Amino acid sequence: MKKSVLLVLAIFSTSIAINAQGFSGGVKGGINLATSSYSNANMRVGINAGVLGQFKFPVSDFAFQFEILYSAQGDKGTGEGIIGTFASDYINIPFLLQYYAAPDFYLEFGPHIGFLTSAKLRVSEGGVSESADMKNYCNTLDYGLNFGAAYELPAIPLGFFARYTLGLAKITKDGGNSGNNHRVIQLGAFYKF
Repeated sequence: MKKSVLLVLAIFSTSIAINAQGFSGGVKGGINLATSSYSNANMRVGINAGVLGQFKFPVSDFAFQFEILYSAQGDKGTGEGIIGTFASDYINIPFLLQYYAAPDFYLEFGPHIGFLTSAKLRVSEGGVSESADMKNYCNTLDYGLNFGAAYELPAIPLGFFARYTLGLAKITKDGGNSGNNHRVIQLGAFYKF
């Protein structure tokens, strides 16, 4: 936790120091509509929140952005009166190349690496719920690709984004049916300093 706080402070300090050279920092957050590649999976609604740093290349329509995000992922499953929710939480670090198709609108693409912080399975049947810690059964490292778009309001440093995250790493260690990959739609807003 202490390392995460120091990293956030370093990003904001760097942002202030070199803002005049095309670098800006900010915060972002929104909702996740998360599922997995498992055939019976339904969406789990969660949140995403974190910090960003963006460098706009001079005399160009391109920018580079990195982020440090908390991301609530997983999926849900139902059958015969049973509801199962797999809740996996990650710290994701995307590295994105952005193309400004218009002055206030850009498309983005790039990889991410994620670090598992918790994984729980909750099963509910007939109003009774049970929960189990699944972290020891999950791979602690996740990686994948991100595709997205964003619109920045012209008068204020506020914007809105939509992103699809395609997980490429297996979620669980066994690699069987439950060893599926993450699929996440992220919607939200960001504010740049």
